[in-house]
Amino acid sequence: MLLLAFSVAFGLSERTSGASALSAHVLAALNDQYYFIFAVLPILLFICGSVMEDDAEIVIFRYGTYSRYFVAKWRSLGMLCSGLWLVQMVMLFLTGLGLQVTANEWDNLSGGSLLKEIVSLLAENFSSPWQALLCAAVFLLIGYWLISLLALWLGHFLPQSYAIKVLLALYVLSVFSIKLPIMSKPPLCYWTGLNQWVLLLHNLTDSWRFPLTVIVTVLFVAAVAYTIRNGWRHIPFTRKVPSGLAAYYHRLLFSKSNMLLLFGLILLLAGWNWYSGGAPQNGREWVFRLLAGHGIGYFYPLGFMALLLAELFPLWPLGRMLSQAASEHSVCLIVRLKRRKELLWPLLRVSAEWIACWCGLLLLAEAIPVLMLGFELPVGLILEATGLRFLDMAIQALVICLFLCLSGQTIFGFLSVILLHVLSLLPIPWLPVGLSSLLRLHFMETGGVMHPAWAALELCVCNLILLFWLYRYGAQRLFEKSGG
Repeated sequence: MLLLAFSVAFGLSERTSGASALSAHVLAALNDQYYFIFAVLPILLFICGSVMEDDAEIVIFRYGTYSRYFVAKWRSLGMLCSGLWLVQMVMLFLTGLGLQVTANEWDNLSGGSLLKEIVSLLAENFSSPWQALLCAAVFLLIGYWLISLLALWLGHFLPQSYAIKVLLALYVLSVFSIKLPIMSKPPLCYWTGLNQWVLLLHNLTDSWRFPLTVIVTVLFVAAVAYTIRNGWRHIPFTRKVPSGLAAYYHRLLFSKSNMLLLFGLILLLAGWNWYSGGAPQNGREWVFRLLAGHGIGYFYPLGFMALLLAELFPLWPLGRMLSQAASEHSVCLIVRLKRRKELLWPLLRVSAEWIACWCGLLLLAEAIPVLMLGFELPVGLILEATGLRFLDMAIQALVICLFLCLSGQTIFGFLSVILLHVLSLLPIPWLPVGLSSLLRLHFMETGGVMHPAWAALELCVCNLILLFWLYRYGAQRLFEKSGG
């Protein structure tokens, strides 16, 4: 029903664009990439993902061999996809009732901007609109069958959760292919994704595009046939479940709620910077706006709160995990360990992974808007700014861990970090906390005084000092209340 509603909606939208012929109306809808990428593909992937997992072995044994079972299941799913395709085509033709049917020349067509864009490409490859319409419809049907084959193949060789993630990744790449200009440049332009399987027009943009899609498709079908026939009994993709304290702390910290917190926070920061300053004029401007932080010698409330939100708030789940690790409930974890340091280093390792995860999200927030706007990506500035942010947040995490060792509470560590941020507002450029703020660094756009290289050196030295103290003294204090 949802696909039916989308087909009617997009068909009526093409009808209002002023198409003069039925063939032009249906062609415009069949080549509407937004209709297929954002409306049709999600529904198709949902249907395929819900049945991608193999049935019980008793069902498979009825077919004699697994390859016969797989072909039968693919045929059934393909027929379902064919039914969806037929519904689409019927609704698109119904929304075009009343238009001229006999128009069979490209010169006689008139319509909206979308039709004018695709006519030039289609006219080079097809002699008439109806021929182009037939080929686009058949191409779409074949694409549906190929996507169903891909889903069943992934569902067999991967656990369903991983197979769905692969399908989502392929879908995201299809979205990027129509939204990011960089996807049309080598080597990314050679990627063959789901959109090349369903949209004929995406294979006519270059002379090499359609042969490449055919070659990739043939290789894919051959790989499916070989693996299903010969390698279906044992799965080489099994993943060893990690064990040990580091894995335990990792599962504790990287929970779904904590990851949702990070994703929500990065969306909030990026959205606020975009809303408050509008679209950037170039890539460097966006990076400076996102990681500006706060300067020295003055106080700007919104900038200071944004700095705390971007640097300190992501450390809150880390502080909770450290408190839980050092609580009375951790006594069972130290029974079989020879030294307390064996408890400290897994905590520091997981803490570094958490900060790296946040910095990775920051890197994506810096790069994706720039690529979507078609600007040149300031790779050097992004890596430099993100690396400094990692070192800066590492110092703050180590300070929190230091106060946890001294007092057994992370709240004193957070208060100390806030105090250090307040002190960094003084006209003293070398104070380490908050040194990753681009407003404090010497760039032409900011007018800061500290050179980025000296800032990185100072942050590294401070991190080493704190690590040495934790190794020498902190490990002896951290689990004292746990009986260690």
